[in-house]
Amino acid sequence: MNEHLPFALTYVEGHTDRAARELHALPPEDTASFLEVIPHKTGVRIIEKLPPQYAIQCILKLSLEKSTIYLRESTTLTGVGLLRLLPAAFRRSALKALPENKRGSLKKQMSYPGNAVGAWMNLDSPSIPMEYSVGQVRQMLRATKGEIDHSLCVVDKGGQFGGLMQLSLLARSRAKHAIRKITVHDIVPLSDQALLADAFASGDWDRFDAYPVIGNENKLVGLLTRKNLERGLRAFGEHRLPARNLNPSTNPLRACMRAVHGGLRSVAGFFSRHGKPGESE
Repeated sequence: MNEHLPFALTYVEGHTDRAARELHALPPEDTASFLEVIPHKTGVRIIEKLPPQYAIQCILKLSLEKSTIYLRESTTLTGVGLLRLLPAAFRRSALKALPENKRGSLKKQMSYPGNAVGAWMNLDSPSIPMEYSVGQVRQMLRATKGEIDHSLCVVDKGGQFGGLMQLSLLARSRAKHAIRKITVHDIVPLSDQALLADAFASGDWDRFDAYPVIGNENKLVGLLTRKNLERGLRAFGEHRLPARNLNPSTNPLRACMRAVHGGLRSVAGFFSRHGKPGESE
């Protein structure tokens, strides 16, 4: 393995968004070569930040084993977005290689129309037990795989939806306080069959960053975050949102990854020309 790979990984871990933008500027085969040799947890973080069309080009250049790992470890929503774009034969092979529970979640979400809430809801967000204390929830979230940056559903002992817990309130509350005391109970869930445009029009998205989603028999089936709502609306051109101003990237990852084609080669010039990863942005 290339001696400079650890330095590139350190940078990717600390600046995943910027690293994804740098990789997106490279030929897909270069990015695929990088994704083939790095730890899959790091690779998943990169893939989830890449534009889906570009991510697919990279995945198609990976070994089936590695591409299956990335589909397995990605969130269900990301996995569905990728599967929809994969050629049918590759999609069937990838699904067959996945664990049964992951395969079932992916097929379930793919069954929704593309402009429905269910197609963009998050199936992987943990549900918070109503009887927990703030301290218990903090401990639970620390042990949860992945990063949580949105409100979460609170459920009773029977698994029924009980309200929404906002992370800002969780951060400000004392550890001994009961979760039920910082839960918003009067929030109206969205239907998984509702159109995204209707969900946008009916929700108080200035107040809440996520809404619970219910399916048949009013059972909680997922969570629609504002971020995913915006992604879905953009995909169908139903809502125009202000573009984010991204500062031009000054990081050396692009120079590093240009040396990746066919496997990682020497990237000695990476540091001499641009400085070390981890320098302040």
